[in-house]
Amino acid sequence: MTQIVELNREYIRGVHAAKIEVAKGEVYDLNDALYMFQIDPADSEYQRGYHAGLLQVYRQKKGLNQ
Repeated sequence: MTQIVELNREYIRGVHAAKIEVAKGEVYDLNDALYMFQIDPADSEYQRGYHAGLLQVYRQKKGLNQ
């Protein structure tokens, strides 16, 4: 049986926004950006997606630096 998962459009917009801002250099300290989500957790789908996007970039960069 196949399960279909539908992601919220705002969540996807948040993921893309985070990745674009990191690529443009607008977010230059991923550790601090992620820390801010620990202090003030996301409360919307867009923010949850943005956080997820930052985590994806962080994990990719960490993997490249090992």
